[in-house]
Amino acid sequence: MSTRPTDAASAALATLAVLAAGRAGGRTPRELLRPGPFVFGVAAAVAVEAVFARWPTRARRLWRRPAIRFGSPVCLVGGALVAGRRFGPAPLAATMGGLVGYVSLLVGILSGVVPEPATWFGEARRGD
Repeated sequence: MSTRPTDAASAALATLAVLAAGRAGGRTPRELLRPGPFVFGVAAAVAVEAVFARWPTRARRLWRRPAIRFGSPVCLVGGALVAGRRFGPAPLAATMGGLVGYVSLLVGILSGVVPEPATWFGEARRGD
């Protein structure tokens, strides 16, 4: 059974949480969507998904653990908020970009526009 729909919902909620916390902290939408950090976040999300696609069996086994699956978004949001307080809006913008990139990738996969990540590297997968 695919976890993609619930993963997309979780990422969307995390995005809203970062946006709301940033706005409550006095950050403007322009600060929360700064192009440089935002694009970095999108690229990071795609890179992480590519690493997971390279070893899909290991990634699936890891992601099925409830502590990982539910703890990851909580830690991501918490880390972004702490980093945002310490370093300004760039970490929040990067987190927003990563979450938006991840949700976009999931929507592409669910709609059939993007192939399943497990097929990205063909049959030659080391360590699976």
